[in-house]
Amino acid sequence: MGKPSIFSKDYQRKMRKRRFKVVIIILIIIIALGTIFYSEYIPNFIEETKKQYKVNKEKQDIEEQQQIEEETKMKEETLKVDEKEDEESTEELYYEVRVTNDSIVKLIYEEQNQEKRYKFLDVNGQKVSFDINPSGKNMIIYEEDTQNLFIYDIDGKYVDGTLKGFTSSSSNKTFNKNEVLNQDPTYIWCGTPKFYNDNKIAYISQLPWFGKEEKYIWTLDLNDLSHKNTNISGQKLTINGIKDKGLEIDVDGTLNYITIDDNIIK
Repeated sequence: MGKPSIFSKDYQRKMRKRRFKVVIIILIIIIALGTIFYSEYIPNFIEETKKQYKVNKEKQDIEEQQQIEEETKMKEETLKVDEKEDEESTEELYYEVRVTNDSIVKLIYEEQNQEKRYKFLDVNGQKVSFDINPSGKNMIIYEEDTQNLFIYDIDGKYVDGTLKGFTSSSSNKTFNKNEVLNQDPTYIWCGTPKFYNDNKIAYISQLPWFGKEEKYIWTLDLNDLSHKNTNISGQKLTINGIKDKGLEIDVDGTLNYITIDDNIIK
């Protein structure tokens, strides 16, 4: 492609045409080279990209699976710990004790922060009742048939709080509990004992009289195991339990209260 003479009248037009052809040729060369280059590079690039994606995907899947397994393991371990704590917290703690007829009952207690408190008595079908003092540290076990009264401390040790005999001040005669009950099984020597403070118990008795229907409220002091007649009396007595005013006692339809400090109020 020769260069036109500058004296030619078509010089400018021919030069423009010449430059255009040069540009076209250069573009054709660039496109050709690019086609050759990219025809090899692009498939390789695509293939490498696919491989890398697959590797990354497999790595991600493995990491996700490991994370799932770790989370599952942590949940299982947490569940086991929770179950163990639940088992420990719900484990029944008790003392087995033998009552007068040689049967077994269970004194159920709980322990929190190394401190024990009585909860209730599993009577195991026996004719016994119980009561727990306000602090939860002592429990009464009362045998309905024998009218025996036992007080257990929080370590399962007991004292016999039963009044074994009563001495009449008028006759100076002593009456034995078992002999009285053998002669009259309906006689109330000691009935429905209830705590009215941590160390004192109130109960119903027909003492000091025999052959009368009138009943009295007696108390038992655990400090010296002494029994005392309060002179609260009536034909029908019911000990309802501790209320805001004190131990509530229904005396022939009238409510009386023994306060925590031994006062009697209405």
